[in-house]
Amino acid sequence: MKLIMMKKIILISFIFLSFNVCAQKEVNFDLDDFPKTRSLKGEKITFDLPLMNPWKMELADSLLFFLGSGTEDAIDVYNLNTREKVTQFCRRGRGPGEMIFPFLVQYIQNSDDVVVHDLNGKKVIVYSLKKILGRNPNNYSKVVKVDSLYPRKLVKISDDRFFATLIGHPDAYMNCLLDADGNVVKMLNKFPDPGMENNNTLASNLYQTNICVSPDLSKVILSYAAWKWIEIFNDHGECITKFSGPDFKEPNFVRQGKNGLVLTTNNSLSYWDAEPNNRSFMIPYSGEKVKISGSNFYKYALHLAYDGELICKYTFDPVVLDIQIDWEKRIIYGLNLELEPEVYKYHF
Repeated sequence: MKLIMMKKIILISFIFLSFNVCAQKEVNFDLDDFPKTRSLKGEKITFDLPLMNPWKMELADSLLFFLGSGTEDAIDVYNLNTREKVTQFCRRGRGPGEMIFPFLVQYIQNSDDVVVHDLNGKKVIVYSLKKILGRNPNNYSKVVKVDSLYPRKLVKISDDRFFATLIGHPDAYMNCLLDADGNVVKMLNKFPDPGMENNNTLASNLYQTNICVSPDLSKVILSYAAWKWIEIFNDHGECITKFSGPDFKEPNFVRQGKNGLVLTTNNSLSYWDAEPNNRSFMIPYSGEKVKISGSNFYKYALHLAYDGELICKYTFDPVVLDIQIDWEKRIIYGLNLELEPEVYKYHF
């Protein structure tokens, strides 16, 4: 009898521990809660050729990729050591290896893969970095169709999995896992309930998210553009940590059309894409009102750990639109578009 009771206690304890290991941790914080604060003064980087309308960067060792708009080749590649423009790739179009609307570029560290998501083309192209640098016209190795859904943004999390955020889903699903061929493996969490009737297929109008993945592909960081949330998912699609940031409050929105809700300019800009290492990440934070015209910028970078630890708050001068980080050299590269496209480096 005692042996049976002991087994039951052990089993209950195991279930309790397993639940707590998998349970989501919630962290509420304000800007004053960080134990360290540092102001960073940027040093301008002068390239040999001007930047062409970039709005997103990706760091690949000593190379900096610029995803631009309105150019025939969507991505320019610059060498940070020589400051020279090395090449360009990702031709716009509907032909083989071409894209309609390249929306996200991801370099897989310690590999030859550069992954680019085509939003309107509903596909992912895996390019070869070696072939890109060699100016090989056939510079891609794989095309993955993701037309069974409408992914808004997508990152590779293993050799056979993608993590995707969705434009909208009839059943209000917000995120999902896809296999290497673009098929749905698992639907994940749903969009938050706005408390009013809303067309689920337009839900990303309210809940726009940014996405990135840690270098070892084990953590996905989702940050909200107009809400004060940052969510950390593991590579199984489980949310393990949720941050509620400064002055968290319900967003302001109005009805547009029959069932659509849209955010108003009364909302503040929150987060941009995070820049991670395998233990922590930095994320640009604004807190300023969304601009009706012109570009929105970010004054802060918040350094956070995946387990919820607040590490440091950095302040940028000048402000940035996007960042990339060389963690070994402790350099933040910041994109600034106040007057013309410029890149600054900040030592931290």
